[in-house]
Amino acid sequence: MLHYRTLFFLMCGFYLIPTFAGGGPENLFLVVNRESWPSMTIANEYILLRKISTSHVLYLRQIGNLETIPVQMFREQILKPVLAAIQQRQLSEQIDTIVFSSDIPYSVDLSEDVKGEALQQYFQPSIASLTGVTYLADLVLEKKGYLDLDNNWYFCPVSASDLFQVSTAGVKLDVQPPRAFSRKLKWDPKGNITEDARGRQYYLCTILGVTIGRGNSVPEILNYLRRGVQSETSRPSGTIYYLDNEDVRAKTRRWGISEAIQKIQQLKVKAVQETGTIPQQKSDVLGAHIGISDFNWPASKSVILPGAICEHLTSFGGVLQENSGQTPLTEFLKNGASGASGTVVEPYAIQHKFPTPFIQYYYAAGSSLAEAFYQSVRGPYQLLIVGDPLCQPFASVPSITVDSLKPFQTIKESLSLLPKAKITTSETIESYEFFLDGVRQKTLKPEEPFTLDSTLFPEGYHELRIVAISTNSLKTQGNLLVPVIFDHSGTLIKISKLTKNTWTWNETLLLKISCEGSKTLTLFFQGEEIAQLKKSRGEIKVPLNSFGEGTISLQVQAQFEKGKISWSEPIVLKILPPWIDPEKLNPNDLQQGMSLVVDHGKPHILSDLEATSLQKANWQENKSFTLKMVYQTPQDEVYYLQCKPAVDLTLQLYPWKELISLKANQWNSVALPFKAGYHSFTVQGLCKGSPDFRFGGPGMKKLTSQFLSSLKETAPDNPKNPKKKPGK
Repeated sequence: MLHYRTLFFLMCGFYLIPTFAGGGPENLFLVVNRESWPSMTIANEYILLRKISTSHVLYLRQIGNLETIPVQMFREQILKPVLAAIQQRQLSEQIDTIVFSSDIPYSVDLSEDVKGEALQQYFQPSIASLTGVTYLADLVLEKKGYLDLDNNWYFCPVSASDLFQVSTAGVKLDVQPPRAFSRKLKWDPKGNITEDARGRQYYLCTILGVTIGRGNSVPEILNYLRRGVQSETSRPSGTIYYLDNEDVRAKTRRWGISEAIQKIQQLKVKAVQETGTIPQQKSDVLGAHIGISDFNWPASKSVILPGAICEHLTSFGGVLQENSGQTPLTEFLKNGASGASGTVVEPYAIQHKFPTPFIQYYYAAGSSLAEAFYQSVRGPYQLLIVGDPLCQPFASVPSITVDSLKPFQTIKESLSLLPKAKITTSETIESYEFFLDGVRQKTLKPEEPFTLDSTLFPEGYHELRIVAISTNSLKTQGNLLVPVIFDHSGTLIKISKLTKNTWTWNETLLLKISCEGSKTLTLFFQGEEIAQLKKSRGEIKVPLNSFGEGTISLQVQAQFEKGKISWSEPIVLKILPPWIDPEKLNPNDLQQGMSLVVDHGKPHILSDLEATSLQKANWQENKSFTLKMVYQTPQDEVYYLQCKPAVDLTLQLYPWKELISLKANQWNSVALPFKAGYHSFTVQGLCKGSPDFRFGGPGMKKLTSQFLSSLKETAPDNPKNPKKKPGK
């Protein structure tokens, strides 16, 4: 059995953290849908990859529709809780970036805000993106100005003229170098930092992935997130491709291509302009700037390198509802890109709503992915930006050492720390920042020692982070994370050793916990209380079915008299799917897809679950029904079922004996870990309304017989249509 500390190192790759321009994990706040398996699984991996502190993660429940949310509901159920949590956790002075995991509505209906207004054509229909309205949070809360085409004053100027004039009249360009972003900075309309109270402030924002509709599968999202981290500060060798053609989607941004290529080449990064739609037979795509509605990336035989930003100007790149037109942004991500964008509604060919050609220049100069996007979009309210906001392959970063500090060092009183940093470029270190458990404690100049007084904090485990900030214009950061133990009284929490390191989510974890003299022992998952003992010793049983997949950590807090508390070392474990073997079914059953039995009558074969089909199958209010779905999965993969029934239902999944409850009037999410082969499940309850069921792996789609039958078309035993794998 491995010790917790050894296991933590092996799973988390502790100590040194990838370094960043545009902030690091200390400046990021992650928002997760607690009731969604995809959202939890993606968040688990991102927390692991970026070493995100517990205090920087917020779990939301009962979000509602997973595609579009009304703007007032967005304010009350998402934006305000996020901003309140940042303030309550004393993070307001350090959070620059808000990032969402999947299964948060990626588009926002603005109808309530614009009701009765005579909008110009390019504002209709009034739909915004999740990332756009979060970036413009201050304006959205004020209910004014966030629909303007020039509302992003962090936008990096490219000329003294208006962007409309630049993009249509051939005005001479004066491209400014990229700048570091900070929530604390205020910007004026010309893109300058200002102290004026009228200056605007923003939050960088992306969504890590979208899994509904035309979104990506969870494995695809994990793949491109990992690839992005692997590319960090590597200055990869490749080519940024600008594609030009006579489509209006390409001509809209043609004005800046030549200058952008020149700027990139000055950085000793290769960039070229080619005639066409997408790069053909290129093995070194480090970025792609495209203007076309539809494309087939695999047919191009081009390879996207880790860390690449690929995006195309088209109407519906960010419209991810199933059966929508044009190629979605998720195709770039599926084939290996680390970041992509698209508008969530018809934007018209207006440059303000899309990245300028200089997005690739800012990125190649060392900006983070989020910084590169927002420096290049003048009016981002309709643009959905997907990917890791911290990704930055081209930054030069400092590395940090502290002679007087060792991992898991016990500190009884105070400790003086004097960090040292090395940087490969000509820049020097401007300052050091010191964080404890994710909260900034002090900012000091080089050669100023930091005194860590452990008596001011609870006993037990803590995470000390030291950040070195360079003097360059992007304020590039180097990060060091060191776990420490504060021991004032010798009273620490004891936890029994785990029987194994890897678990499946249908298992229950048993923990034996004790702490001498404590009143209560409380178990937390990422700051969320999940169990409590009102005594100094005992056992806690933890069902693992609500944490998603991947590596997670649990922590115990002991509370004593007079409010004194102590924290245990993390309990780290890896959760895997409990794979379900296929059933032995007649292949002809797959032609049925779905069958419905109402009031113990005859089975009816359904094409879909729309009202007309249900009526033909004798669907009657308050009658009992059994709905059976049969399908074939092409490979071992976790599928997921989401539904919002009008009454409570039960799900029976072969071969599991226990019934799964599906609650009325709320979204239910069930992960289905299927091995390749035939599978089925049944749903039972009372007829009421038209039940909304979504099912899928790569993209959640409404249940239809055609969709269920189509799953088998990419099965391994069908050589005419082999299963495609994510880009590598």
